[in-house]
Amino acid sequence: KIAQGAFDGTDLTSVVISPKVTEIVYCAFANCASLESVTLPEGLISIEMAAFENTTSLKSIELPSTLQYIGTRAFDYSGLTSLTVPGSVEGIGYAAFRNTKIETLTLNEGIVGIESYAFANTPLRALSLPASIDGVGHYAFTNCRDLTTVDLGTGLQYVGEGAFSNTGIQSLLIPSNVIFVGESAFAY
Repeated sequence: KIAQGAFDGTDLTSVVISPKVTEIVYCAFANCASLESVTLPEGLISIEMAAFENTTSLKSIELPSTLQYIGTRAFDYSGLTSLTVPGSVEGIGYAAFRNTKIETLTLNEGIVGIESYAFANTPLRALSLPASIDGVGHYAFTNCRDLTTVDLGTGLQYVGEGAFSNTGIQSLLIPSNVIFVGESAFAY
C-alpha cells in the first residue's frame, strides 16, 4: 500500500510502483505537477480518493487488468489525454477524471457504473458505453462540449440528472432498457 499523502506535492517526474502494492490511497501522488510517467503494477486493486489529483504533467497511464476500483477525484485535474479503463473496474468514482484533457476514452466490458461528474469538463469527442454499464451518474459527462457521438450501450437503465448536459451530441438512440432519464440529462 502507498499511504496517504506519501508523495503529495513532491517534484517527482516518474514512478514505477512495486508489484507488491495493491492500493494507492488518499492523495498519495496528489499535487505532483512534474509527474509525467507512472507505471502501475498488475496486482493493483484500487486507486483511492485524489491519489493522482492535480498531476497536470501526467498525459497517459496504463491501468492494470487487476484494477477494481477508481476512487473519488482519483485523477481530477490531471493532464491525461487518453484513457482505457479495463473491464475489471467495477465502477468509476465521483469526479474520478473530471477536469482532465481526455479526448479518447475506451471503456471495456465489465464496468458496471459511472458515478457523478466522473468525466465532467473534458474535451472528450466520442463515447461508447459497453453493455455492462447500467447507470450513468448525475452530470457524469456535463460540459464535454466536443462530445458529438455517443453510443449508450444496450445495458443502460439509468441516466442521471444532467448526465450529458452542455455537450455537442447531435443524434442519440435511447436503448430500450432505459427506465429513467433524469432532469436536464441531455439539455444544453
